[in-house]
Amino acid sequence: MTAHTFSYHNGEYWCDNSAISSYLECSRNYEYEYQELRVATFNRVALNYGKGIHVGLAVLSKQCGNDYSSVDLAQLDKVVDDYFDRNPQPLDDHRQASLAKETLHRYVKLYERESWTIRTANGLPFIERLIHAKFSEYNGIPINFFGVVDLCVLASDQRDWIVDRKTTSMLGKMFDYEMQATGQMKGYCWLYKEAFGKLPQGYIVDAIRRLAPSEKALSDQKALDKWWLEQFRRLPFYVDQDKVDEWELNTHRYLKKMIRDFEEGTYVMNTKSCVSKYGRCQFYDICSLPFPQRIVALQSNNFTENDWIERTLGGKV
Repeated sequence: MTAHTFSYHNGEYWCDNSAISSYLECSRNYEYEYQELRVATFNRVALNYGKGIHVGLAVLSKQCGNDYSSVDLAQLDKVVDDYFDRNPQPLDDHRQASLAKETLHRYVKLYERESWTIRTANGLPFIERLIHAKFSEYNGIPINFFGVVDLCVLASDQRDWIVDRKTTSMLGKMFDYEMQATGQMKGYCWLYKEAFGKLPQGYIVDAIRRLAPSEKALSDQKALDKWWLEQFRRLPFYVDQDKVDEWELNTHRYLKKMIRDFEEGTYVMNTKSCVSKYGRCQFYDICSLPFPQRIVALQSNNFTENDWIERTLGGKV
C-alpha cells in the first residue's frame, strides 16, 4: 500500500474533522488510524450504536419532516432492527436495538413537532448529506475538506441552521463547553458557505445520551419518565465570519503540521492523551509495546480496518 499524506480517493486527498481531531489528540494516534488504517474493535461498538440511532433519525426526518406525530413506529422499529441485524452488537453490551428503539420512541414523544423546516438541495431533503470543497493542496494534488451534515433546517427565526445529532455517554456542562469549542461545526459552517454562498446562523447540537435506565429509574413510571427526559439535550450556538475565519486559519496550520510529520516520517506520541475523561486511548496497549512489535500488533483481532473514507466517499464523489 502506498502511503499518502491524507486519505486518498479518486486521485485527490480528503481530510475531515475526524482526521484532524485524531492528529490533535496525538499524532501517533493519527498515524495508526489514518496511515495504518486501523481502529480498535471496542471503539466500533459505540460508533455502531450511534450509527443505528442516526439511521433511525434520518428515516424519521425523511418520512415526517418536522411533524413526528405521523410516524409509523412499527416501521421505524423495523428499520432499527434491520440495521442491528446487519451490524450486531456484542451480546454483553447494553447498547442494543431494544435501547435504540426505546430512545427513538422517547425522542418522538419529546420533540413531537419541530419548529424548523428541513431545507432541500438539488431537489432532495438536506438529510445526511455529504458536502466537500477544495481547501488546500499538496504537491499539486487538491486537499478536499468534507463532512456529512445530519440536517440543514430553516428555523423559526427564518435563518438557516445546521443540526448535528450526537450520541454520547456524557451530558452536562463539560459536554456543553466541548460542543461550543468544537472545530467540527465551524468546519461544517465553512463548507456550507462554500456550497451555498452564505453562512448559516449557527449550529444546533441535538444530543442523545446512550445509557440504559438505572435500577432506580426503573422503580416507577414517574422516575422513568424523568430519567428519559434527562437523556436529551439541544444546544444552539451562533457562528459569525470571524469564528469561521479563525477555524480556517487554524486548519491550514494543522494541515502544514500533518504534512511535515508525513514528510519526516515521524509521529510523536502525546502522552497527555493516553488517558482522558473518556478512558484510555484506543492504542494504549499498542504504544506500551516495543517499537518493532507495534505495527504487527495492529493486525490482531483487537483492531479492524478503518474504512471510514471509502464508506463515506465511495460512490458519492
